[in-house]
Amino acid sequence: MAKKRARKKKAPEIQRRELPGGFWHQIGAVLMIAVSIILVAAWFGQGGVALNSAQDFLLKIIGYTTFLLPLILIYLAVMIFRSDDNRLDPSVWVASFLMLLWFSGVFGIAQHGTSLSHGGYVGTFLNNFMLQLVTGGIAYFIYIVLILITALFMYAETPAALFRRIGALFATSKTDEDKANAKVMRRSQRSQLAEEAVDRPSKVNVVNHAEADEKDDQKQSLLTKVTNKAEGNKEDEGQTLAVINTQDWKMPTLDLLARHTNKADPGDPQKVAEIIRETFGEFGIDVTVGDAIVGPSVTQYRVTPPAGVKISRMTSMSEELTSALGVGGSGVVRIAPVPNERRIIGVEVPNLKAATVGLREIMTTKNWQTMASSKTMAFALGRDNDGNAVILDLADMPHLLVAGTTGSGKSVTIHSMLTSLMYHNSPADLRLILIDPKHLEFGLYDEIPHLLTPVVEDVKSTLSVLKWAIDQMEYRLKQMREYDVQNIADYNALVAAQQQAVATSTEADSSDQNDAEQPQKLPYIIIAFDELQDFIKAKPGGREIEAMLARLAAKARAAGIILVIATQYPKADIITTAIKANIPSRIVLKVVEQTQSRVALDRPGAEKLIGNGDLLYMTRKMPAPRRAQSAFVSNAEIKKIVRFLRKQGEPQYVKEILTQQVQVSGAGASMGGFDGGSSGSNDDHRQAAEIAVQYQKVSTTLLQRKMHIGFGRAASILDDLEEMGIVSPPPGGNKAREVLISSIEEYDERNI
Repeated sequence: MAKKRARKKKAPEIQRRELPGGFWHQIGAVLMIAVSIILVAAWFGQGGVALNSAQDFLLKIIGYTTFLLPLILIYLAVMIFRSDDNRLDPSVWVASFLMLLWFSGVFGIAQHGTSLSHGGYVGTFLNNFMLQLVTGGIAYFIYIVLILITALFMYAETPAALFRRIGALFATSKTDEDKANAKVMRRSQRSQLAEEAVDRPSKVNVVNHAEADEKDDQKQSLLTKVTNKAEGNKEDEGQTLAVINTQDWKMPTLDLLARHTNKADPGDPQKVAEIIRETFGEFGIDVTVGDAIVGPSVTQYRVTPPAGVKISRMTSMSEELTSALGVGGSGVVRIAPVPNERRIIGVEVPNLKAATVGLREIMTTKNWQTMASSKTMAFALGRDNDGNAVILDLADMPHLLVAGTTGSGKSVTIHSMLTSLMYHNSPADLRLILIDPKHLEFGLYDEIPHLLTPVVEDVKSTLSVLKWAIDQMEYRLKQMREYDVQNIADYNALVAAQQQAVATSTEADSSDQNDAEQPQKLPYIIIAFDELQDFIKAKPGGREIEAMLARLAAKARAAGIILVIATQYPKADIITTAIKANIPSRIVLKVVEQTQSRVALDRPGAEKLIGNGDLLYMTRKMPAPRRAQSAFVSNAEIKKIVRFLRKQGEPQYVKEILTQQVQVSGAGASMGGFDGGSSGSNDDHRQAAEIAVQYQKVSTTLLQRKMHIGFGRAASILDDLEEMGIVSPPPGGNKAREVLISSIEEYDERNI
């Protein structure tokens, strides 16, 4: 009787630890600072034998430039920390090396030709060449010019800006003296008034950008009328936004969008400022309230704390201020540092009446016209608290996560994004795949020419869409490698240049052949999910969707395939780490609780938003989120735009997108070919089934103990066995599951 072969137990997988981005570059910067400190210590004979020997070596090589080396190292370390990706351009390193050479030459001129050179071997080598061509004085001048140019390059400053700063230091005039005297008089007058009226609160300067914008709009509309009259042009004002046009395609005009004129009502800013002062004063914090910036949804009171008070102590007093101001019914007072301001805290109080930021209002700003004419994926987000139009570039994000509870304005925000994108992109530049399980929000866009498929509603079609998107991504990346370009923008620029060359060619007989061989322009593709949780929780198929989304998020940026993922339940089991890792850009509206804000935004704060379009947004280049009010576009406006687009042609659907073959298994999909689980995975499931049949009860703990696997793997196997009908659903109360088969043969029959 043959011996039964012992089953080899699979070694437990060791989870690989991932370090945050830029970790090693920052470590290198810290080491550079440490080396600088050590070199300075060696100057005073405190470094010991090793450091003294190192200093003597440097003095022989670069001379007195050794004493400048710590300054250069500290400057480079600071630049590394300030850089977005903690990297420095190679040219900066080369410039730093050249700076050492020039200073060695300067220090070595005086003692050139003697045995003692203050420039070291490097200075001696440079001056052997330099002093053969020019005299010592000219050599000094040349070195100083080279040092100046290198320093300007390292500091990223122009010579003109440097000369203006030097001139400002020596510029003195009667006007400057009068301004300085007036400034001193104002300061003394303010201090005198503060002493005479201690009990009288100071007035707050109220800044309302909406009124200034209204005046600018009136001037702009008058200018438009004069221009149209002078040119005899009767075209609609919206035609000026058609920055990207095809031969027959017409961009939507602004008259399709409604005007919104209701303004924000902040209440009595002076009274609110006094309550803020008194509330902080009750806790021993004597603050100064500066300007009151009236925004669309909130008014930001800029508060300056006294020296020695921690910012965290003030930001934790949100509930106290909410209660003192009596705004609990309309929202929560949010306290956060003001971006780009030192030691200024913004106390954001909800307005008594919020203003509506219309999409038309945003699209008439210079900021929008500039971005839309230069960025293919520019879209209108809304207005920030300072009244500035917020225009973002979706291609630079490169993917976007939108989260917000019911009634927060999440759907309107997505509508504004899609609408503004279609306002300056034809189907030749932008194609859409819209995924909406309820067909409520994205159903408005049915049959527009930008669509690649009808609106997708079910899990099976979603799997096919993502499978096609991955194949399309790989195809595009292959094309870019063949033409030696890095991204879709460079690829399309190359295509445009080649098409222009063919158009101007005089060889008409070979033009058709050249067109056939030339690469074609690739449009950006946006895959938008309205409710991600309906797909991630789907069984079967949810795990495959998560895996494919993670792969697209990691690689699709350069290929011009962009994910826009929206959910009203920002929880860790929906917005998983695999999905969120490569989606650094977030738009988060009001959420239910702080934990959801931490999942969606990686920090608290979104739970204190008002709703109705009040949001926090953050891109990969921003250190902290900023607050804004989303642009509003109604369903009636969207229907007008959709009718305008439909009149220009029917959508050219790609049937292959919805006919991809994707095998779904309970064990999860393989990222290589999206087939079923591996043989090792099947062995684990069969072993678990054997344990279940043996004990007629099965639990996660039992599988962990018998199979020597982790909790997550054991729970996943149990869920798969439940889908196969091997075990019952969990009964609750930490009880074991019932086993629904009596022999392992039944498992084999069901697994065929």
